[in-house]
Amino acid sequence: MRVRASSCVLLILVSLVAVAQTAPELVAEGERHLLRGEFLLAIDVFREALEVNPNDLGANLGLADAYFIIDEIDQAQQQIEIALRLARTDNRVRVLAGRIAVAAGDVSVADAIFAEVLAAEPNNLDASIARAELALAQGRSSAARATLEQSLRVRPNHRRALLSLALVYEYQGEIAIASDYIELAQRVHRDRADVHLVAAQFYSRIGDIDRAGAAARTARALDAEALPAARILAGIALEDGNALQAISLAEQLIVADRSDHNAWFLRASGLRAASNDADAMTSIRTAMSIAPDEELYRVWAEELAIASLELTDPIRQELAIHRTGEAEALSRAYQYAAAERRFQRALVLAPLESTIRESYAEHFLAQGFSATYLQELSVARDGILPEEIDVLRRAISGDLAARWGVNQFTVEREQPSIALYAARIQAFPWSDTVPAVLDYVASTMRSTDVINVAEAALVDDAAQAFARARTQDVDFFAILSLGADENTLSLALELFVARTGVSTERITSVRSGPGYVSSAVEALVIQATARLPETAR
Repeated sequence: MRVRASSCVLLILVSLVAVAQTAPELVAEGERHLLRGEFLLAIDVFREALEVNPNDLGANLGLADAYFIIDEIDQAQQQIEIALRLARTDNRVRVLAGRIAVAAGDVSVADAIFAEVLAAEPNNLDASIARAELALAQGRSSAARATLEQSLRVRPNHRRALLSLALVYEYQGEIAIASDYIELAQRVHRDRADVHLVAAQFYSRIGDIDRAGAAARTARALDAEALPAARILAGIALEDGNALQAISLAEQLIVADRSDHNAWFLRASGLRAASNDADAMTSIRTAMSIAPDEELYRVWAEELAIASLELTDPIRQELAIHRTGEAEALSRAYQYAAAERRFQRALVLAPLESTIRESYAEHFLAQGFSATYLQELSVARDGILPEEIDVLRRAISGDLAARWGVNQFTVEREQPSIALYAARIQAFPWSDTVPAVLDYVASTMRSTDVINVAEAALVDDAAQAFARARTQDVDFFAILSLGADENTLSLALELFVARTGVSTERITSVRSGPGYVSSAVEALVIQATARLPETAR
């Protein structure tokens, strides 16, 4: 029995040795992951290759490239330095070192590297294209275009030159010419999944959803594991109302990378479209935990909570407490107007939470608004002794309003009425955020107590918005459009006279960085209220 046991152990060890991959095999696998857009998987595989052979040039170069693609520039620089020590004269390594230097802001270093490579090898297209990308990063789009066009004269069907030239023309606003280069790249490199993927991303940016879908499906047909194509197709499925397909594609992305917060958001959007609000909330909260600074997710979760949860639900309280914390920080920084809007948002989420109401009252006391302070404390009466309220009332009995016998909280205002609309399909692939942002704009307008918002709804076009506004009997209607990118929101609100449909104003607001959604919405509403008439008696 002892001999048999040891034989089994020996067989297992032999089997493990037999299936172990060599460093070149692992490098080839890592490069396949890079082509598919599976950057984190590629990093894991390249690291595994380096465990087998720390001096493998392909593994070091691939790892540097992967870090560069996901914008981990410090790590990319560390890795490319190792690759340069292994092969300082290898032009592949030098070109990637130059591109990483561009990303790090070392423009002069990058330009010197590209010049050295081109001096030694004048027809090195990778260096020429990288130099063109540098020119584009510096805003010299004409120089970039000239360099790329020269590269195409050397090799007319060069894949990266075609795609980069399309990007330059897109940057210059010449979308038709950019489309021509994209189509040429797709025809010449029809068997390259990455080319069709770039095409799908281009078409989605310019709003051509049909061609974006066709290119993404081709990329998936060529490589079933092309994750960025699955992401685009999930967004298109949401646009088409195919919630189950969107959920399925989002879950494929999550299986590949559970830290992919955008995939969790896509899944939440699909679940909400399928009327599964409970699981949608779980999914969006996962996205928020992975990317806590992505305020678009928070706004989306808040609107879902308002629409689907009871007033006393703990999730609504949790979301409200977060907004209260933001408001208190703004109030301490003397940004009272912004703080007030965050407090109001918190109270929309949890109107019965007395601690939030008390904090809101303290915000007014800090500004010297004693009557408003007392009003808010009275609403939160459960947390305050009646005798304390009586003391406060006596303290402000000499105020002008008290002497005149006027209750400033019941003064009638003649509010202009407005209906808010947004197009159903816009801002792809963030179109599912449009309803949440529209509702946020509406609730912020209502909280000003200056504008009466009759409705906030999605419409097909401006004509339908005009027709709906006429039935609402409002003074004005407005059409909201938005563009969203990572940590950036651009809003535009066009105001119309409801009776005639004549456009009177176009207001824009663009914000980036922390709190960018709230900041953009608040700036838009401030401008809108300034342009609408307000009277009182």
